[in-house]
Amino acid sequence: MGSPRTWKILRRAGTGLLIAPILFWLGISAGIKLTVAKDMPFDDLLVLVGQGLLQTISCPVFGCEAELLEGMESTIFDESLLLATPVALDIDERGRVLVAETGRQNKGVEDNREHDYWLLDDLASRTVDDRRAYYQKWLGVGRFDDPEHFSAESDRLVVLEDRDADGVADSRQVLAEWDEMATGLVAGVEAREGTIWVTSIPSVYRLEDLEGDGVAESVEALHTGFGVRTSLIGHDLHGLAWGPDGRLYFSMGDRGYNVTLADGRILEPTMDAGRGAVFRMKADGSEFEVFATGVRNPQELAFDDYGNLFTGDNNGDGGDSARIVYVVEGGETGWAMTLQSLAGDYIRGPWMAEGLWDLQHETQPAWVLPPVAHIANGPAGFVHYPGLGLPDRYRDHFFLCDYAYLNGRSGIWSFALEPRGAGFQMVDRHKFAWSVLATDFDFSWDGRMFATIFDQIGLTQKIVQWQLPDRRVDSRVEELERLARGRMKDLGVEELTRLLGFVDQRIRLRAQFELAKRREIEALEALVADTRAELIPRLHALWAQGQIGREGIRAIAPAGLDWAEAEPEEFRAQLAKVIGDAGADWLAKDLRRWLASQTPRVRFFAAQSLGRLGDEQSLPGLVEMLRGNADEDVFLRHAAVWALHRIGDVEAVWAFRGDRHRSVRLAVLLVLRQAGDSRIAHFLSDSDPLLVVEAARAIYDWPIDGAMPALAALASDLRPVAAEDTQTGQALHRRVIGANVRLRSEAGAAALAAYVRDESQLQSLREIALEALGTYSEPPPRDLTMGFFRPLPEADARLLGSVFQRQGRALIDSSLGGRAIEIASEIGALPLDNAELLELVRGSEDKRSERASALAALTARAEAGDRGSELRAASQFALDSDTAALRNAGRDLLYALDPEAGLASLLAAVADASATSERQHAWTRLGVVDDARARIPILQALVDWESGALEDAVALEVMEAALAQGGELATRSRGILAPTGADSARLVDDRRWALGGGDAAAGRLIFQTVGDCQRCHGGGGGHGGGAGPDLAGVSRKGARYVLESVLIPSARITEGFGSVVVTRRSGSTLSGLLVGSSESEVVVDVGAAEPVVVARGEITSQSEPKTGMPPMGLALEPRALRDVVAYVMSLE
Repeated sequence: MGSPRTWKILRRAGTGLLIAPILFWLGISAGIKLTVAKDMPFDDLLVLVGQGLLQTISCPVFGCEAELLEGMESTIFDESLLLATPVALDIDERGRVLVAETGRQNKGVEDNREHDYWLLDDLASRTVDDRRAYYQKWLGVGRFDDPEHFSAESDRLVVLEDRDADGVADSRQVLAEWDEMATGLVAGVEAREGTIWVTSIPSVYRLEDLEGDGVAESVEALHTGFGVRTSLIGHDLHGLAWGPDGRLYFSMGDRGYNVTLADGRILEPTMDAGRGAVFRMKADGSEFEVFATGVRNPQELAFDDYGNLFTGDNNGDGGDSARIVYVVEGGETGWAMTLQSLAGDYIRGPWMAEGLWDLQHETQPAWVLPPVAHIANGPAGFVHYPGLGLPDRYRDHFFLCDYAYLNGRSGIWSFALEPRGAGFQMVDRHKFAWSVLATDFDFSWDGRMFATIFDQIGLTQKIVQWQLPDRRVDSRVEELERLARGRMKDLGVEELTRLLGFVDQRIRLRAQFELAKRREIEALEALVADTRAELIPRLHALWAQGQIGREGIRAIAPAGLDWAEAEPEEFRAQLAKVIGDAGADWLAKDLRRWLASQTPRVRFFAAQSLGRLGDEQSLPGLVEMLRGNADEDVFLRHAAVWALHRIGDVEAVWAFRGDRHRSVRLAVLLVLRQAGDSRIAHFLSDSDPLLVVEAARAIYDWPIDGAMPALAALASDLRPVAAEDTQTGQALHRRVIGANVRLRSEAGAAALAAYVRDESQLQSLREIALEALGTYSEPPPRDLTMGFFRPLPEADARLLGSVFQRQGRALIDSSLGGRAIEIASEIGALPLDNAELLELVRGSEDKRSERASALAALTARAEAGDRGSELRAASQFALDSDTAALRNAGRDLLYALDPEAGLASLLAAVADASATSERQHAWTRLGVVDDARARIPILQALVDWESGALEDAVALEVMEAALAQGGELATRSRGILAPTGADSARLVDDRRWALGGGDAAAGRLIFQTVGDCQRCHGGGGGHGGGAGPDLAGVSRKGARYVLESVLIPSARITEGFGSVVVTRRSGSTLSGLLVGSSESEVVVDVGAAEPVVVARGEITSQSEPKTGMPPMGLALEPRALRDVVAYVMSLE
């Protein structure tokens, strides 16, 4: 290509905002090379980044060949030494890149969505050994071809090094690897001075590579017992980050934990074993504790410059949003892995129905803390800017990888978080780099940035590095490198104290840790007391005092806190936090005063510390703080509740149960929840309806069995729920229904029956109560709200019969009479004789459910030998009906009464019944008829299928009938259903049995759960992700289009969801999403503010669009595939 023209950018930010879009357009349309003046401030570069220049111009790293900004390097560090998917990375002090590399994804590390048959096993699992046991069970019955499936592949911690200093990795060493059956993905790595901490289910490890040769001299499991469930792939043990308290924090996704400590204590989640958490411990594994709970999949943790902890947490694929979470001690986010498999109208359970996932709202459950903000589709790598390598704008900013499968929809966000009350709010949110499939992102010790890139379309992986211009001119970068390669223990106290104010956060922390290790109390006291010093170094000195204090040494303010009253608000907040962390109980009196501070963060940390100190005298101050807050700041409420819980004087808290301030009563309720105290039932009669619901949540979800009868008793006096009231009323009613199930008594069953009969209640809730009644003797093992695995003992079958004797007729007369008849018939307690059932069969057209159920009950009696005249009359009436469902039921009854006549009717139906459902039903029934006359039409139908003469809508029923008959018919059917080649037309033709006849309602459930469709696609009802196109209205393109899209996603890609590479005459290349195309131009979204329009005449080549969607249809069972197609075709 010819030499591109050069533009020189000289103006500052104000003008840059105007010229950057112009230069951007010129650069990408004509191959212009943008040159940065050497004296150009970082703020000006920032304009270019903000306008999309960075990710567009730097795209050679991602498969393009556009020009770079002069001085801006964006290069590939490695794309040949990595052998498998990179999950996480860290850069050690020597510049070596440590990469967690997985070979076990779907090869030992599984996903429940691909193994729905073991869901109940997974939900029942409470320990890692439980998980191993059910893996062995399913191996033993042949679910996996390879008996070594769970241990054949390994995950590795790899060290990549650029030994010849040319910017490209040229050395690979495997530091350690893991391949045991229960091993998860190696998903977290943190290096410090030759010691490396690694997280890989089921353990957190400490490795020593003191010789620096890339080989671990020792691998020690510090704690084990993480990952008791399979859950979803990638929901692992990860997120290693050093806190300002000198402890190592890390996170567990919703695969749960059951960790036995050295003293014999077992740490496991509240409510259910399958819950995520954030932990912390000292470097040697001691002082291990649970810090916060209820996260779903927080892949990484990061602290800001003021010691506040945040994470990016995934959404639940139910139409909710991913979020940034402020992680505080004792914090609860509300997620449990059991919610993932709840679908239909109760998709994801309370997570969606009660708004657990959402930003703070009035009716949000009080037991959870809301997120700070919603952002991203697939939050992955998350890091705080340490302080060098970027413009000053990025001071105290965060970077979040957003992995959404498609290049053009993925990238890296940047934002800052600033205090808002005791919580935070997001500011300066913008795309830092886009069209980047980054899984992790981190900063090296020389101002460079590294990212792991994984392309699921091309199945390629690489590590890239970025660096902004003139970073080497900054002498602080050279000092950073020198300090990183040296050892803090070799520095003097004065130098270490100076480094507490160094620009790089990592150096500050290491200097702090060394001073704390040496117990340099005098130097730290001097800096803490120096009001002329900058805030940041004083905070690090304060945190070091806290570290020393945890060792039992008085290192903090031995004379009291009067001197601190004039200090900056943030200093006092941090001082309050450190006092509790250090156990400085002699300062509790001063902290009590700070509960009334005007600064929310001071009150927050004062309350938390008083709780940690167990200061019983602070209870009146905490109560007054709750009154003053009046539930406005949920983080302040949490701090007070957590303090009251930690103090542990439940009796003293109970005394405030009648306080006139609802905020105090709510706090008492929440403390009782934490304590599992049955006196929480008191609040079921509170004057505030939201407290009643909150109490019900605690009693049923926790559960608090001693209060369960009181909750169940509310069934007799429940006000009807408005249809739109999904967050309070329905939450209460569901739990009252569930409580009556848990009673396992006739009174509980009778209460459910009475609720079903109450026509003023929502029909959807009455249906839930009726189903619970029907299974009362042998209830399903999962509870009605969170889906927890909580099997109950069987109840005496006579109990339910007794209830139906008294209320059966009223239940049958209700609007749910059809299902009531079915249940009564199933348990042998139907209070209707044959004549009464015949009368129901002959009932009005609007009683279709009751009529069909009455026919089914008569069929059951016929199969038991009853030959009463009413049965044949009912059969004939049904066969003459205009309703296909009744005709189907009539044939079933006829076959039970007279198999010869019944077979003749079935044969006639498959030949010429008018309704598709009728023909489907007849074919299914023929499958279980042991008669040659049934097998002949099945064989002929298989022949017709092969010739194309069999209608699509009944083809699957024919094949299933052949399978049921067995023998040669089954063999032939299996051959038809077996997978074929990848040729698009052939693949669709061979599965045309999925084009019609499916059950849309069943397809909706598959779409939301095992099909995993809703993670990317909207499917109506306001639910679904944004990584794929919304499917509403796609039915207009026909069933064949839908089936082809499910089987071969790349065959037809919706504009805006296919990645392309466009090469122009100038030689420049664009990579992004194809969002428009015509005879004269193409439009590509490259992640900038506006898409790029390229004239056809300028294009020399254009790749075919690619999609990251896997061929899900090939993984679905035949009936599931047909039902999904039916569901998509039903979307308007």
